[in-house]
Amino acid sequence: MHSRTSTALLVGALGLAHGLDTSRVPRPDLGTVPYGVNVDRCTVPGKAAITFDDGPDVYTKELLDILGRNGVKATFFLCGDNGRFGRPTIADPSGPYPDLVKRMYREGHQIASHSWGHLNFTTISSDERAEQLLKLESAFVDILGFFPTYFRPPFTSFEGTEGDLAHWGYHNINFDLDTNDFNELYDQSRATVKSALAQKGPSGSSFITLLHEIHELSVTEFLQFVIDEARKYNYEFVTVGECLGDPVNNWYRDPASGGPWGGPAAPPVIKATITSSSSTSSSESVSSTTSASKPKFSESTKSNSTTTAGPGVTTVTSSTTTQAPKTATPAATTTPAPNPNAAGRAEGRPTTFVFLCPFFLLRPGLMIGNWGHTPLLLPLLTRERPDRKSSRYCCNDGYHTSHHLNPRRHWRHHPVSFLQQKETYATEKALVFHNIDYLMITIKLLQKDYLHLGKCLVPLGEQIPLSLEDRATMLRRHTRRFSEAEICQKFKVLASKSS
Repeated sequence: MHSRTSTALLVGALGLAHGLDTSRVPRPDLGTVPYGVNVDRCTVPGKAAITFDDGPDVYTKELLDILGRNGVKATFFLCGDNGRFGRPTIADPSGPYPDLVKRMYREGHQIASHSWGHLNFTTISSDERAEQLLKLESAFVDILGFFPTYFRPPFTSFEGTEGDLAHWGYHNINFDLDTNDFNELYDQSRATVKSALAQKGPSGSSFITLLHEIHELSVTEFLQFVIDEARKYNYEFVTVGECLGDPVNNWYRDPASGGPWGGPAAPPVIKATITSSSSTSSSESVSSTTSASKPKFSESTKSNSTTTAGPGVTTVTSSTTTQAPKTATPAATTTPAPNPNAAGRAEGRPTTFVFLCPFFLLRPGLMIGNWGHTPLLLPLLTRERPDRKSSRYCCNDGYHTSHHLNPRRHWRHHPVSFLQQKETYATEKALVFHNIDYLMITIKLLQKDYLHLGKCLVPLGEQIPLSLEDRATMLRRHTRRFSEAEICQKFKVLASKSS
């Protein structure tokens, strides 16, 4: 662990794009909830604290809609940049996340930290932990005007980090009901929730449950199940702070004083509005947003101002009389009239070579690739998971199945999902290839080069003891022509109907 003075020297390396440097903010203990130690259960009975990790993400808006319809308050452990390729960071003003975070706070949900980049805190240094915490604090100050005192370490790995978390003034929040929804095996997750609730009763128990807002079905289907199931037992849905009996002011820290924030009635930032009326009969309205100071006026300006102040808000209305400055009249110049047909006109060559050519080259490639792997895998048709709304047939080739099971899943998560369900794929005799793409599969099929395909095959289950020649024979068998009877049996169609 290090001192805050030494940490201040690291601020230049933090990469803070904007916002306040929080490394020197005082961090007195707020309330009675312990700091730095593992907190994995509520202290107030009869409460259900639903928590979400890894957001914000593309499903967060829908998640907030569902919580609003059900009148449920939740706790969001947010990341600054959770590594989801191509997505903006949490404070990027061009992205949707600042408004979503403000909406969370406005609708009464609790906002907490999950670190900037979702790194395992047990495998990084104390200085790197500080960077992960402080960089996200700066983003929260940018968005809301304060930063949280509640934290959940990524992967819930905290052994050996307790001193750092206490040093930076964080409650280390764990959970006592893990739905394991990240596996996307929702039948098992439902059984876990049912079993946990059946063993407890709200009169003498409560729970903190974990879900992930980056998984589509966790948001669109599983969340509603958790809400409905908990309400059968008359649990009251609250935030983590409420289930620990912690006053709302203690959930967040004021970046100016280090003390508790002003509470949910305080807006995220201080807003000032200045309206001036000039003697030249022109009016100008200027709006500015600041989290540090009130607007400054020129000494030569005569003004009558009225200031109204609420908790954390300042409004200044100014009526100013000034003399319009005299300016020299510029010499007349002739400007060519704009061409009304130029607006919106597509430039031919850039459009052709930047858009059309890549598009028409890519599309046939994708079609050929799909044609190539489809005949190879049709003998291995399998049902999708029964907990999906739809149960269409799909090719069982690892990534392709994973893609069709959840089309909106980020591409980085497909390999993770596959490894978590490797035994299922092995049982269903999946074909998994490496070091080869769909186009090359197509070429090798046309060449009938099954030995090369066998070398690229990753054996699973019954395929493991097969020799290279046996793998080639298996793949050759998969590409043989189906008989009409086999087609009818595969799709359970009567032979009489198929004729």
